[in-house]
Amino acid sequence: VQEHVTDLKSSNHPVDNIKLIGSQQLIFNGRQLEDAAKLSDYGIQHESTIHSVVKSTEISFFLKNYRGQTFGMKMDEDEMKSCLVLDLKTRIRAIEGTPEDQQKLIHLTKLLENDRTLSHYNIENNSFIHLTPKLRGGEVHPQGPGGMGDKGGKNESMENLFLFQTTPN
Repeated sequence: VQEHVTDLKSSNHPVDNIKLIGSQQLIFNGRQLEDAAKLSDYGIQHESTIHSVVKSTEISFFLKNYRGQTFGMKMDEDEMKSCLVLDLKTRIRAIEGTPEDQQKLIHLTKLLENDRTLSHYNIENNSFIHLTPKLRGGEVHPQGPGGMGDKGGKNESMENLFLFQTTPN
């Protein structure tokens, strides 16, 4: 016999035979049961009815490439907290074929950095992440002499082009 709310949550769910610990809320007589409490604290007895509410932790978002194609992706909240942008780029390579080092991912005008998690960027349900190719080559010097080539190991041409395209009229 279970004594605590957490014991009840960790037992096999009678309908699906699955465990629903983190995403499950238990309700008895209109009150949400706290995990650390004893069932007897709520007056729960052998034949009492407890309602189980399971909240979805899955987030759906979209990847739109530079050719205008859109791909749907799904992850649960825990995966969003641990998935690095570089891991997402690896998944994109499997779908899109573009190597990770040639991908630039942009969400809400922010360039996603490889060593950050997806949750760092607050990607929400139905958000769009834009994939643009990372172009190699020249650098734009708005305040100095222009020129071609990759000066100083930097490649800023796409960053400046993106800023130019997103500047409001």
